[in-house]
Amino acid sequence: MTTNIFRKSAIARFASMVLILLLLFVFAPQNAHAAAYNISSASFTQIALDVSGKEGNPMDMTFNDDGTTLYVMGYNTDDINEYTLSTPYDISSASFTQMALDVSGQESIPLDMTFNNDGTTLYVTGVDGDDINEYTLSTPYDISSASFTQIALDVSGQETSPSSLIFNNDGTTLYMMGQTGDDINEYTLSTPYDISSAS
Repeated sequence: MTTNIFRKSAIARFASMVLILLLLFVFAPQNAHAAAYNISSASFTQIALDVSGKEGNPMDMTFNDDGTTLYVMGYNTDDINEYTLSTPYDISSASFTQMALDVSGQESIPLDMTFNNDGTTLYVTGVDGDDINEYTLSTPYDISSASFTQIALDVSGQETSPSSLIFNNDGTTLYMMGQTGDDINEYTLSTPYDISSAS
């Protein structure tokens, strides 16, 4: 009788542990994810990087694919500056490397930039051209290897002051926001992440 009680107690404890581990596995990542991206839980830490020496009107920034490089674009100098991060994704560890790309020949007031899905193409938009310019990168995610390809999309019919670009999760849709229409325009891409295929 005593053996059966201990056996049943051991089975109950084992089942409880399995249940707890299962609950932790199912719910903990989701909760951690929610907390990690919850801006309302933020507190100011520091000014991570002063870019005023290179750009007086910074408008956009983006990382390369592994977080070891930060790119900052603005319309004071109409270019994209490159910073090396000694600690990936930690902007406070940045040091200026070079002026990676001058976009003034295509856009004098650049406001936003975004990579395609594999970093072989960079798109830049701004107020002056009312369009989206395409640059081919010979080295993925390395903007210093960029060369102008074409005007990928003229958006002047929908927005004369485009200020932001974003793809959906599979690159079949482009969303473009601007300051004139105060709206978000949607474009279907027949070739994912290829803005020149937009309609």
